[in-house]
Amino acid sequence: MYAVLYSEIKNEIPGKTPSRFIRTGRGMFSLSEWQSEQRAEQSRGEATEQRYFVFIVNEGQGVQGKLPARQIYERLMRLGVWGIGERTPYRKELRKESRVVFYQAGKGGQRFIGTATIASQLQRMSESRAQQWRKVGIEPIAYDLELSDINIWKETKPVIDMIQRLEFIGNKEHFGVHFQGGVRRISEADYYTILEFKPPKGRPPKLETAKGNEYTHSLVQGMLVELGNLLGYDSYSANQSPAYRDTTIGELATLEDLPDFTSK
Repeated sequence: MYAVLYSEIKNEIPGKTPSRFIRTGRGMFSLSEWQSEQRAEQSRGEATEQRYFVFIVNEGQGVQGKLPARQIYERLMRLGVWGIGERTPYRKELRKESRVVFYQAGKGGQRFIGTATIASQLQRMSESRAQQWRKVGIEPIAYDLELSDINIWKETKPVIDMIQRLEFIGNKEHFGVHFQGGVRRISEADYYTILEFKPPKGRPPKLETAKGNEYTHSLVQGMLVELGNLLGYDSYSANQSPAYRDTTIGELATLEDLPDFTSK
């Protein structure tokens, strides 16, 4: 059932073949018409409208010189705040209760590193807050936001492993262009794709060193099914039970039965 619902949502063409369902959380779905009814009841200018953003973490100016991106992120998470510059894109769209996923850019980064919820409206940084920033060694900037539900991931998620799954990354080859400017607004679907994605454990063996039965029949089947999913196709395998990475081939495939596109 999960595969059928997910497949319909993924193949939606707005205005032509709309999906009857939407994803509302991990393993959770609802009817699209319920969301439409809920939106109709809400005011257009409601301050607590939930939106989804990527906050890009770059190296920045510290009180005593440049600071690495990871240090800036961890220090600001301890304060429970985030800074927004005067010219940051999407600045006016930030709303209380919106969800944020943090992306570490630059050398040693290119990975998603944690999440938080925006707990305040965007505000000019006060002098008292600026003093807090300086105490942790970071130069204050124009605006700040308070955060809640902060989750610093122990296992970060390299963007390279999920490029094909994210809709907001249009240029797959030069994906870095989509992580510029400090803030990027994303869809609910992309947000939950990042949250639910499990990075592959270890690295696949190199083709030139594979010997004997290292590439088994079921392993190759799993690779092909996953490749089909990444390219947006429906996938099917008659071999359902073998393990593949942290799941089974049957759970990875989007179809349980082979479509009748040829003779029985």
